[in-house]
Amino acid sequence: VLTSSTSAPLAELDVQYLQYYRTFRIYNPEGMEWRARLLDIGGRPVFKTSFSSRQSNIALPALPAGIYYLHLTNQEGASLTFKTALF
Repeated sequence: VLTSSTSAPLAELDVQYLQYYRTFRIYNPEGMEWRARLLDIGGRPVFKTSFSSRQSNIALPALPAGIYYLHLTNQEGASLTFKTALF
């Protein structure tokens, strides 16, 4: 399960969650720098990283099952938030 919300200006970005691997695969065709934070259901950060390559994989650490949010931001003020359930 992966849902998202965005704010402008939004760069082209494709995010897929691979449940079996507990990994986000992110296609970033423009090669922009993004910061990623994984938040638990209470909004507390549990993981953070950054990326700028055209394809990045963000492997999640061992986390308890539950609802999490992947929040992505870039230097131009764009942000994306993806909600996912970990099993």
